[in-house]
Amino acid sequence: MITILIPTYNCEKTIRACLESVKWADRIFIIDSFSTDGTLEICRQYTEWIVQHEYRYSARQKNWGMDQIKTEWTFHLDSDEEVEPALRDEILSALTRDDPPDGFRIRIKNLIWGEWVKCCGLYPCAQVRLFRTQKGRWSDREVHAHLQGIEKVTDLQNHIIHQDMTDISAELQQFSRQVVVWESNELVKKSRHWHWWDVTLRPMAIFFLYYFKFGGIREGFRGFYLSVYHAFYSFMTYTRLYEIENYSNSK
Repeated sequence: MITILIPTYNCEKTIRACLESVKWADRIFIIDSFSTDGTLEICRQYTEWIVQHEYRYSARQKNWGMDQIKTEWTFHLDSDEEVEPALRDEILSALTRDDPPDGFRIRIKNLIWGEWVKCCGLYPCAQVRLFRTQKGRWSDREVHAHLQGIEKVTDLQNHIIHQDMTDISAELQQFSRQVVVWESNELVKKSRHWHWWDVTLRPMAIFFLYYFKFGGIREGFRGFYLSVYHAFYSFMTYTRLYEIENYSNSK
């Protein structure tokens, strides 16, 4: 049996397509962070297993949910992702084989403003998303946590479709309120210190790396945007590190 684990928050624009793509699963488990739009109304059309839990960061939210799942397999899916029909068939077939592995690594198609983009490290991109419930837990990292405990992994050939950049305003709000804060907190935990080159040379190097070496130049404005995004991500992360070291400690 498979449980689909989906964290949600104010995702009424994407959650229906997500749920439609996994309604074949045995159970769908929604962990909602107190949505204020129509997210829960849509979710209730697909599952009764909906709980609300205070969100601190992704890994902690998902690990909290994992302790409630009793099926042999868990499939983690974000609310802006969909499962290709061919992937569904591949999963169901793979789980009927003798001695399946601990987890399955699945390819992801990242759609930027509706178009599949392969540059800037977005493809090939694959993650272990389907795994044995008793073995898989995420590392306790505030951002970009990794799934741990999965030893034997098999690659699947079909895709999860990620609908990225559907709302630039929401993207920037999450970026400023959460992602940069989490990333800079991780630097503090590692005892990293701010230097001038972190906000000068590092962002420039990151832009050129993504734009030229990782192929952003081949993807038009989408590739240019992604290259700028990675550079700005680094710039703002280290700017907040500067703030922590030079402003927060002086208050």
